[in-house]
Amino acid sequence: SISMDVSDGQSGAGWVFLNGATCSPWKDREGPFWLYEAYQLADPLCTASVSVPLLWDTKTHKIVSNDCWEISKLISDASSDLGFCSCPKNVLHVISKQDRNNSIPTLFPDDLKQDIEQMLKSSVEPLLDAVETGYEYLRNGKVETPLVLKGRIKVFAMLDKLEELLGNRSYLLDNLTGVDVRLAFCLLQFDACYWDLFGLRSSEKYRGPILTSDIYPNLKAYTREMYQLMKPAVYFESFRQLYRLGQAIEFTRDSYSCNGVTSNKILNGDNEEQLPDLHKIVAALEMPK
Repeated sequence: SISMDVSDGQSGAGWVFLNGATCSPWKDREGPFWLYEAYQLADPLCTASVSVPLLWDTKTHKIVSNDCWEISKLISDASSDLGFCSCPKNVLHVISKQDRNNSIPTLFPDDLKQDIEQMLKSSVEPLLDAVETGYEYLRNGKVETPLVLKGRIKVFAMLDKLEELLGNRSYLLDNLTGVDVRLAFCLLQFDACYWDLFGLRSSEKYRGPILTSDIYPNLKAYTREMYQLMKPAVYFESFRQLYRLGQAIEFTRDSYSCNGVTSNKILNGDNEEQLPDLHKIVAALEMPK
């Protein structure tokens, strides 16, 4: 069986679980659990970036994977191999199937695995890679470097490509697969944080949000459909952790600056810009077709 602990967010020591972890060897320990402890236990000399999600082997006390795409495939394949996959009824009729009777629901059917990987590389990873330049924007004090500007152009180009691609289909392939889940979680974060945090609104290519406008009607319809299917697993509040990352970078830069002046804005937890209204975003997702 696989249990799951949800992080309470970033701390000065990285990802933290304030109520502890429910897996071995930390299960009965009181107090908070920091994710770096898992990396250190698996490899005391580890210098990798401490990231989530993390799939942990409770018997060997080793990291199985910290790549969300690989973890998704591992869990899906394991469920299919056991001959079952539990999913809600509204998901059951759209998700891909496999086995001799075409009856076992799975996000990664054997006959589509190559198509799924190809779709990921051609239409989803380029968008994810372009979004990653937003972190470059934050690390450099919100300076629009050539790399950042190039990434922004690519973001809008990929959104236009996906808007066209989804104009004549409900999913990226014939049925719901893992690549749809990967894309949907990315799209859900645009209105919640990416536009503002990564400075995308300042681009001349910016025309409007995805969910709370009709600029991207196909992406909007697709994201709303995927949200209804994934709703129990969507935590909009967790997307706000990216704003804390921006604050942490600025606070660290100010703390170690030559003039020794620390920004009162960060110490007081104030934001120059008002955070996007999650109520409006969720209302747009919940709107009837």
